[in-house]
Amino acid sequence: MPFDVYQSCPCGSGKKLKFCCQAVAADMERVSKYRENEQDRLALQVLDGLEKSHADNPWVIVSKAGLLLRDSQPLQAKQMLERLLDGQPDHTLAIALYATAAFAAEGYQASRRAIHRALQLSSAAFPSVVGGLAMGIADEMFNQRRYLAARQYLVLAMRVFPDSARQTVFQQLLEFDGDANISYPLRSAYHLAPYSGSDETKRQVQQARGLAGIGCWGPAARVFADVADKDAQNDQLWRNIGLCRAWDGDNTGAAQALRKAAELSADFQAGVEYETLAQLLDESITTDRVDTIIVDHEVKSASRLLSLLDDEPRAVRLEVAPEQGVPSAAGQFELIDRPADEAGDPKTASLESIPTVLGRVVVFDAIENDDQSSHAYLVGFEGPSLDEARKLLESVAGDEVERVKPDDENEPNMPIDSVPTEMYRLLWRAHFSDDVSAVRRATLIREHWQKAVHNTWLKSPLSALGGMTPEQAAEDASLKRQLTAAVYALDSYCEQHRHGLEVAELWEPLKLKAPEPIDVESDAALHSFSALQLHRLPVEQLSDDRLSYILKRALLQRHRVFLYRVLVEAMKRPQCAEKVGLASVYDALITVCDELNRRGEALKWIEQAKEFAKTEEKPFELIFGLQMRELAIRTEDPDDPETIPLVRQMLDYYGPKVPRFAEAIGNLLRSRGIDSPVELSQSTMESQIGVGAKTSGGLWTPNAETEPEGEKKLWIPGDS
Repeated sequence: MPFDVYQSCPCGSGKKLKFCCQAVAADMERVSKYRENEQDRLALQVLDGLEKSHADNPWVIVSKAGLLLRDSQPLQAKQMLERLLDGQPDHTLAIALYATAAFAAEGYQASRRAIHRALQLSSAAFPSVVGGLAMGIADEMFNQRRYLAARQYLVLAMRVFPDSARQTVFQQLLEFDGDANISYPLRSAYHLAPYSGSDETKRQVQQARGLAGIGCWGPAARVFADVADKDAQNDQLWRNIGLCRAWDGDNTGAAQALRKAAELSADFQAGVEYETLAQLLDESITTDRVDTIIVDHEVKSASRLLSLLDDEPRAVRLEVAPEQGVPSAAGQFELIDRPADEAGDPKTASLESIPTVLGRVVVFDAIENDDQSSHAYLVGFEGPSLDEARKLLESVAGDEVERVKPDDENEPNMPIDSVPTEMYRLLWRAHFSDDVSAVRRATLIREHWQKAVHNTWLKSPLSALGGMTPEQAAEDASLKRQLTAAVYALDSYCEQHRHGLEVAELWEPLKLKAPEPIDVESDAALHSFSALQLHRLPVEQLSDDRLSYILKRALLQRHRVFLYRVLVEAMKRPQCAEKVGLASVYDALITVCDELNRRGEALKWIEQAKEFAKTEEKPFELIFGLQMRELAIRTEDPDDPETIPLVRQMLDYYGPKVPRFAEAIGNLLRSRGIDSPVELSQSTMESQIGVGAKTSGGLWTPNAETEPEGEKKLWIPGDS
């Protein structure tokens, strides 16, 4: 469609196209068509020709720069845009594209000034460009473990993007807030604190808040710091400095400011929260870490190596799960510190008898077309365990493998991940053989965490405590704030590793007071509460509306111990649980009880959920799903006397209705080491239910969300 010559010129001059860039309009129309058809190379060819005859035309330059960015050539795009901005420094589209190009070419730190300029001048005119820039920054921050910054840039993208693109960002924000691999206090919404001062400082604070409101958190932190020079004892100012620095990706400066806020705060619990954030930020930047590394070995024959490893008692073959677009491994093994059969009776296996994983070996076949030889990659935590694993691999393989020498002898192994040394001490890399039941595994894992917390952690020096152990710090009244924060940091680490820590068990041995509950009569809006503040709410005293809101937050955050408290309270008030969806609440309760090793309670909730399901419109799918959940939980214990009666009942009822049901049940029982009550061969299954039998509706699965039909209100994490 031809450009309308009486519309504003796309070059951004503000003039009509007829009186500005009409000379290039016909060629730019061709460029536009090529871009619509995703023929970027042809579009670039036209623009190359235009650049020779109209080298300074803004429309040509920004169009070519945009295509270069799409073609992963940010440096060339940046150079073109620099030339344009030298002559037209206020060209808003060029400013936004230049920030995008600079960020893509040089990273966040080197391009911060350009990014802040784009946020100030280009967000309103070009929200899609600036929103895309914010999303890119969020991704970089996430990869660098700067999680407060990653979340805040996602929130910024939500604000900037046009309505049509916000749903995608909203979904990413939900995924971020529900990511259990991130410490839960770093997945929380935080808000700048109010400040009252002199007229002069009020104006500066207003300026800082304005900068923070458009995403210029680094400049905002500097303005807040200028105010703090005049009012150095104000903890709220230091809190705001810390948050703005964290949102800007400066975790080091943020931790320093938050500690200052903690020292100055007259509110002990507020000080604990600032200190907790500081300790978690320190974890992300500390150099005292244990790296996960890969040791590469070239292999003569992958099949021969696999055979040798299969014959080694300390090498246990694992199933290889194929990944789309990634060459499948020929095989993978866990290398363990002793043969698995030395663990003793699986029913009485102990922490001491269970083998420990030294490392994992992944073997890849040669790729003839790419002239790629076979390789074996040994992966594990750097240190004595991985050294032992390497010696084991090389002794088993003999001359079948040769370690690949690194290009840089000073850095023999590049880390692919790392964990702070202080937390590494708590890890247990156990290898459970198939004959150790799921119930026994859960019991042993819980015993490990009890030992790790009450023995290892309590007696290990922590940098946040000045090198003292928690037991030693408990005797020093001046360290109560830091020690309480260390407990919350430990709690977040346990949650990341799927262990629900009862922090209340640590208050007495550490001579700490339990945190004071937050007054529920306060008129403070709950959407402004951080994760740690939510945990201090007396949920039993909340109104139904407030409890429903807290339940949404708890389901998203998935802190197991807190979620359990909220779910149990919600079930005492059916009208409250119904606002979220009773089926979803039952599902969450069953899951969290199972994860907290409350197996009996999980089965109790399943029975209640079955009674509820009978009142629903489609009870078959719901009850079927619940019985499958019950069977999965019961088969975790091979000695559960109710398992076989339940299997017989389900086979009789569901066998004729659900395709391949008998086969699925047989596979489940075999995987749990339970003898099947009936012969479940393919022929038996076919004669029992018929080939190709179909149900009238889709199957309900435990992870499926049950929601009422119709329009749903959009709820944003951190909002009421």
